[in-house]
Amino acid sequence: MSNNKQQTAVEWLAEQMEILHYDYWAEHISKDEKNQRLKQLKEKAKAMHKEEIIKAHGIKFDYSYSQIDPKKITGEQYYNETYGGNK
Repeated sequence: MSNNKQQTAVEWLAEQMEILHYDYWAEHISKDEKNQRLKQLKEKAKAMHKEEIIKAHGIKFDYSYSQIDPKKITGEQYYNETYGGNK
């Protein structure tokens, strides 16, 4: 059995933060650059996590509205309703 596990957004962010931490403490980057890169990493990780949620949810049917005519919910709708969209 091969290990083709994909890296999650959390794993990716942890790895990138370790690299950033090393670069800062080794004085390869300034404090301002560290802060700028940290902000970029957080935004990318949030976008990656959103995609993970959307893919994992897929398309489901919500029967709480009607047993006969359920509401179709996409992964993106689920994310927006649960996490507030692009916040």
